[in-house]
Amino acid sequence: MAAVYLSIAKMSFRIRISKVVQFNNNYIE
Repeated sequence: MAAVYLSIAKMSFRIRISKVVQFNNNYIE
């Protein structure tokens, strides 16, 4: 059960990072 929660947390963290990277790219351009 903890492994499932950990994978979900990793996924949401990765999505958050990708959103920040997209925002930074848009801001730079």
